[in-house]
Amino acid sequence: MITIDDKRKKQLREASSRWKKRKLAENPNFFREQYQKNLIHRQDYERRNKDRIKTEVLTYYGNGLFACVICGESRLHCLSIDHINGNGSLERKRLGKAGLGFYYWLKKQGYPEGYRTLCMNCQFIERNRIYEERLAERRLISSQ
Repeated sequence: MITIDDKRKKQLREASSRWKKRKLAENPNFFREQYQKNLIHRQDYERRNKDRIKTEVLTYYGNGLFACVICGESRLHCLSIDHINGNGSLERKRLGKAGLGFYYWLKKQGYPEGYRTLCMNCQFIERNRIYEERLAERRLISSQ
């Protein structure tokens, strides 16, 4: 059964299609020109949106503070999400998410546990610490 909403949606789709055809008939480059005209505005919007989502997620995993949980660094471009268990590479492969897509995923999942906000320096130090621990375990196992 077709509802009033379905009928209205169909009318709007048809009207939109007619409008697009008319614009292209008047100017074949209409949509290309509109794209170029709005490019700077769109890029600015996307940059602000990216910074907003990143700030929200980093603040949550920074225990309510927008800063590294170890050293207190608070510049946006220095901060990132750390996988506490050191399994970030495996998780990115499993989820197929990296960068901003991962931040959106964390928010959509309700901020799951196992992450924290670190600056890149602390991130590097932690990665090396984990590497040294795993290397020591291997040496211990191979010497037995």
